[in-house]
Amino acid sequence: MALCCPFILTGQVMTRLNLNMWGLPGTPEEVRNTFRVLSYIWILYEFLRVFSAPGVFSYGSDEDVAVNYIRSLLAIFMVIFQMVLWYRTRKAIRERDNIPNDTCCGVSNDCCIPFWCTCCAVSQMARHTTDYNMNSAMLCSTTGVRTPSPVMIV
Repeated sequence: MALCCPFILTGQVMTRLNLNMWGLPGTPEEVRNTFRVLSYIWILYEFLRVFSAPGVFSYGSDEDVAVNYIRSLLAIFMVIFQMVLWYRTRKAIRERDNIPNDTCCGVSNDCCIPFWCTCCAVSQMARHTTDYNMNSAMLCSTTGVRTPSPVMIV
């Protein structure tokens, strides 16, 4: 899941941590919708990315230039949005578990690690928020596990 769909797993981790879709502590209603809203955003992004690929409708025309510009803006937005979510989610885990904030070249590891190895960072966040030996994973659930996740003390 962390390799193919890190954005979906992030939504599940955020739900376990009671974070809203912006990666901030949320009300029960906001938290209940976190996974669903992030899943819709990811599906919409992938749909637009695939169907706005160059040459899908017209090859080599001026329309391709405009479509590529819009497609690039969408990609930049998604990268920034994902980095903010990963930073806030890692920060919430660090604060909850009293993990010290290390830096890499003066920048918080909460930014560096997701940027350089997204699947590793998302897997680590998932392992910090539930015990997969006690709770089996479930792909299409709001928390990613079959039973409610107990608080895991590390």
